[in-house]
Amino acid sequence: MKTKVLKWALAVFGLGLVAFFACKPSEEGYEGPLEFAVLQSGDYAGGQLVTDYYTVCRDYESYAEM
Repeated sequence: MKTKVLKWALAVFGLGLVAFFACKPSEEGYEGPLEFAVLQSGDYAGGQLVTDYYTVCRDYESYAEM
C-alpha cells in the first residue's frame, strides 16, 4: 500500500516539475500592453442599479415599478 502511494506521489511530483520548467514564458515577441477600444459600457440591468435581491409586490403599482 505504501509503495503504491509513494509511486503516485513521485509521479505527480515529477509531472509538476516538468510542467513548472516547461511552461516558462517567452520574452520573444513581447510588445507591452495591448491597445483596446471600449465598445460599450454602462448598466445592463434596465438602466438602474438594483441593490435589493428580493422585492415583495403587494399591489399593481409596485409590480409596474419593478
